[in-house]
Amino acid sequence: MRCLFLLFLCFPMFAHSLTIATWNMQTFFDAETCGTEYREFKGERWTRDAYERRVRSASEALKKIGADVIVLEEVENEGVLFDLFNEYAAGFNAKKIWRYACFASEKGASIGVAVISRFALENVRTHCVDVRTNGAQSSVRPIVEVDVKAGKRTVTVFANHWKSKLGGGENIRRAQEQSLSFAFGRRIHSGGAAVACGDFNSDLAQFLRDESGEKIVLRGKTDCTSVFSAWDFAHADGGSYAFKGKWERIDHIFFAGAVELCAFKVLAEPPFIAPNGFPARFSLFSHSGLSDHLPLCATLDFL
Repeated sequence: MRCLFLLFLCFPMFAHSLTIATWNMQTFFDAETCGTEYREFKGERWTRDAYERRVRSASEALKKIGADVIVLEEVENEGVLFDLFNEYAAGFNAKKIWRYACFASEKGASIGVAVISRFALENVRTHCVDVRTNGAQSSVRPIVEVDVKAGKRTVTVFANHWKSKLGGGENIRRAQEQSLSFAFGRRIHSGGAAVACGDFNSDLAQFLRDESGEKIVLRGKTDCTSVFSAWDFAHADGGSYAFKGKWERIDHIFFAGAVELCAFKVLAEPPFIAPNGFPARFSLFSHSGLSDHLPLCATLDFL
């Protein structure tokens, strides 16, 4: 397991609300070959120039997202974070720069999960699950838990990228749900505020609901944790990911505890969408586009 914690000098800030976003960046590899990259990023199509162009376009996209805290999935390593930081720091409003970041991935994994923040990040932890098939341990991305210190307020953020639907993976996603349920429940039962973001590779309809239908139930091994889904406050159809021309809601922002949602949006707008209205997925052939996922952004008020 690798975990990186970056800390940059920042002036104290005080907040009554927090904007948080999640974005799957779609296989964001750097220009160095270390052997764990996906096969298509080891060939001649992926060059230093192509990578730098993608960093520039991604940094502009991050500025457009503009949230205080952004959870990023499918980032290769901490070096990508440094490159993004250096790019969007150049000529950018110093008060809006994300000065804090953390990154984690499984040892030998191709991609990991990151959190960038304008507020201080504290108590970075990872939650890993051990799922074995025929005695062999499956590759499972960790859930990153980090406390965001927004002035005198603290909210715990859980960054997720659950197992893909390709080849099944239901038992692994179930184990990840159990892990998140336990950690999330522990936080809110102590009176705190918590948010879980990321690519869960599970549509909203695949989660259980409580009897009222108002909350999502994260199933634990013994106990369950009830949370709100930001999708339930959306006033439009659509989703964050499209499969065979059909929208899916597999990216999520769940919240519970001492926070309430006051705004939520899916960034279904340029440069995140293509002319056909679906995500402007990154193309390795033309080096165009951004990602096959749309960002989600929520504004939360502290209670």
